[in-house]
Amino acid sequence: GVYWSKDPQVDSTLTSTTTSRGSLAFQDTDGAVTAYVDYPDGYLIHDIDLTGATYESGRGGGQGDLLPAASTEGESWAGTIYDVTILPSSTGPIGTQLEIDWIRLYNPTDSPDLTFNWSTSGADANWDFVRLYVDNDNSGYDGDLLISAITDDGSYTIETGALPPGTYYFYLTLCNRSGSSITTEAYSGYSGKLTIGSAPSIEFTSPSFTSGVDYAETVIGDAWDMSSSTEVRYSEDIYSGTYSTGILSATTGSYSTDDSQIWFNTRARGRVLPVVADDFRYLTFKMKVETAGYTNIGDRVKRGWVSRLIWSGTEDLTTFGSYSKDVPILEDWHTYAVDLWDPELLETNSLIPTVAQYGWDAADTLSLIRFDPLEVEHSTQFYVDYVKIHKMNETENNSYTIRWNSADADSSSATITLEYGTVDSYGTFTKVGDIATLSGEAFGSGSTDWDTSSVTEGDYYIRASVNDGSHIVRRISKAPVRVEAAETDSNLIWEFGWGWPGAETVPGDYDGDGISDLAVFDQNSGGWYIITTEGEYLAWGIAWGWPGALPVEGDYDGDGRSDLAVMDTASGYWYVYSLRGEYLEWAFEWGWSTAVPVPGDYDNDAKHDYAVFDSANGYWYVAGSAGGGVFGYNWGWYGAIPVAGDYDGDQIADYAVFDSNTGYWYIMSSTGTLIAWEVQWGWPGAEPVPGDYDNDGVSDLAIYDQNTGYWFVYSLTNGVVTWYLGWGWPGAEVVHGTYLGDAASDYAVMDSATGYWYILENEN
Repeated sequence: GVYWSKDPQVDSTLTSTTTSRGSLAFQDTDGAVTAYVDYPDGYLIHDIDLTGATYESGRGGGQGDLLPAASTEGESWAGTIYDVTILPSSTGPIGTQLEIDWIRLYNPTDSPDLTFNWSTSGADANWDFVRLYVDNDNSGYDGDLLISAITDDGSYTIETGALPPGTYYFYLTLCNRSGSSITTEAYSGYSGKLTIGSAPSIEFTSPSFTSGVDYAETVIGDAWDMSSSTEVRYSEDIYSGTYSTGILSATTGSYSTDDSQIWFNTRARGRVLPVVADDFRYLTFKMKVETAGYTNIGDRVKRGWVSRLIWSGTEDLTTFGSYSKDVPILEDWHTYAVDLWDPELLETNSLIPTVAQYGWDAADTLSLIRFDPLEVEHSTQFYVDYVKIHKMNETENNSYTIRWNSADADSSSATITLEYGTVDSYGTFTKVGDIATLSGEAFGSGSTDWDTSSVTEGDYYIRASVNDGSHIVRRISKAPVRVEAAETDSNLIWEFGWGWPGAETVPGDYDGDGISDLAVFDQNSGGWYIITTEGEYLAWGIAWGWPGALPVEGDYDGDGRSDLAVMDTASGYWYVYSLRGEYLEWAFEWGWSTAVPVPGDYDNDAKHDYAVFDSANGYWYVAGSAGGGVFGYNWGWYGAIPVAGDYDGDQIADYAVFDSNTGYWYIMSSTGTLIAWEVQWGWPGAEPVPGDYDNDGVSDLAIYDQNTGYWFVYSLTNGVVTWYLGWGWPGAEVVHGTYLGDAASDYAVMDSATGYWYILENEN
C-alpha cells in the first residue's frame, strides 16, 4: 500500500529558516515508518538511518542547531520492505520550489568509513558546534551541507556509501547559535580529494520473471499479444474494443455496475489445454490508462485504477478458484510482473461471490484465466499490449544458460563469480554450490552455460558477485532455476512397457498437463490402466466398460483432461466417467451397429461432443454438448474412413474422410466451407493418422505405411512436413499423441505383441 503521512506543524521558532517539511515513509508489515526531515534554503544532503539507531550519534542532539536532526515514528525498518514513498512537502506554501538531485539506499555495513579530525581553540562549549560540508571542488566554500550539529570533540566519521560516485572535497565550519540566528565563526581548510568510483551493476535476464516460455505462445500456439480477437474467448463490460497493431483499445466503467472482464483463450486443436500451475509461475502484462477525468495517482487508485487476476480449473470457480489482490496501475505504459506462487497475492478481503481462494501454487491445472483490467465507475479508456504467463526457468538436457547485463562507468572488465543456492522468506541467500568464475569479463551482455548434471533436483536462485578491482557488487536473481533430474536422451521413449497382447490403446491427456499419457483398455475385463511418461500411475484397473465395449477417449466436461468413455456398439449407448470421480454420462443413446464414434468439439465449447459416422452411408450425426447438433450431414460414402480434425485452425472439428481405395482426402469445414477435395496423400491400404505435426494449430494429412513402418505427413498450408520417416514395422500400432511436452504430434507406435511403446519426439 501507499502511506500518506500528515506531518505535525513545524515549530514556529524554526519558520525563519525552514521553508517546508517533508517525510519519507516505508512499509514492512501492516504499518508505516515515517522519517521527518526539514528543508532550509539551498541543497542539503539528508543521510537518514532508517533503523533509527544512530540519528543522534556524535551530534548535538538538536541543541546546537536550528535545524533538528531527522526523526522517525512507526514500525521498525526490518524484514522485507515492499514500498518506499517520498512526500517532498506537506507544509510548504503554494509556489514553493523543491528540487531532488539524487536518492540512494545503501547498506552501512558495506560502506567504507571516512574519519575527519580537527582541532579548535577558543570555542564556546555551550553554544558552538561544527558543520561538515561536501564540495565538488576545493575553492569557494559553496558546498552542500552534509552533517550539522556535530559536537566539537575533534573527530567525526561518515559512511561514504551515502554519496554517489564522483570527486569530492570536504570542509568544516565552526558555528554559534547563542543569538537568534546561526553565525559562522571559522572555516577549516579544504580536505584532500576523495574519489568514489562507480560500482559495477549486473541484472539477470535469465533466470527472470520473463525468461521462461509463454503459455499461450507455446501451448496454445496463439500468444495473447492482442493481435486478434481470437485470443479472447469472452469479455464483459468492455466497450468499443478494437485490435490494431498488437494493442487492445477499449473503454470500461460506463455504468456503476460494470465489472470489466477478459477471459483468455485456453483452447487449441478442439480441446482445452489448461495451464499447469506447477510449471507456469509468473504473469506479466503491459497496459496504459488514459487520465481524463482523474486528478492524481491517489484519486486514480481510489477510484479503481487497479487490475485483478482470477483463475480456476472450471468456469464456475469451484475448482481451485482464486482472486488476486489489486494490482495498482500507474500513468502511461508500464509492464507489471506478478509471482503467481506468492501467497501474499491472494485477496484476503471478503469476495462476492465467495471463492475458496486455493492459490495458484495449490492448484493442479487451470482452464480459466481471467484478467479484470480496471475496477472503475467512470468511463475510462485503456489499452492492453499483452498478457503472458511464463513457465518456470528449467534446465534442459542437464544445462541452463544464465544471461545478464552488466555495466560500469569507470571500468572495462571485471571478474564475475556465479553461485547457486536457496533464498528464504527474508531474502537471505544460502549458498549451495559454485557455478563459474569468469575473469576479465567485459561489461555488457554476458552469458554462461551451467552444467547441472551433478546438481541435486530443486529450485535454485543464482547469485553473481562482480569485482571490478575496487568494488564488489552482489546480485541475486529474482527468479529461480528448476533443476530437473539428470536427463538422458530427452527426445525418445524406448520400450516403455504398458500393455499386453490384445490390450486396446487409448492415449490421451488424462491429468491435464498438456502431455499425452499411456493408456490401455482391457477388453476382457473393462479395466483402464493409465500411466504418465514420467511413470506416475493415474489409473490401475478402473472398471469402466465390459467385453466388447469400445473406448472413445475425449474431454467431455471441458476441464482439459481426457475422461474414461466407452460406447456400446450394439446399442449405441455412451458411458463417460471422469477421473475426478464424477459420472458424466450414463446410457446416452447416440449410435447403432454401423455407427463409428468420431468424438470432437464440433460446437466450439471446449468439450468433446458425442458424434458418429455411419459407415453404411457416409452420414455424420453430432449431439452438441452446448445444445443442438448435426443430424444426418452427408460427407462420405460406404467404405470411407472418417478422419475428423481441425483442418482450418478455428478450434472446431471438421468433417473429413479418407478414401482407402485412392488415397484421396475430402474435408468440409464445420461452417460449410470446402477445405480439401481429392487431395491425394496416400494409397490403397495406407493408414490415415491425422494430427498437428508442424505445430501450427491445424491438423495435417498424415499416413502410416503398415507394410514398412514409414510415416508421410503433408500440411495443407506448409506443404510436405515428413517424408519417409521410419518409425515402426509391420504390425506396429500407431498411438497418436503429444508425449514430450510440446504441442506437436509425435511419432509413436506400440508393439501389440509385447505391449511396448516407442515414441520419437517431433522436433517441429
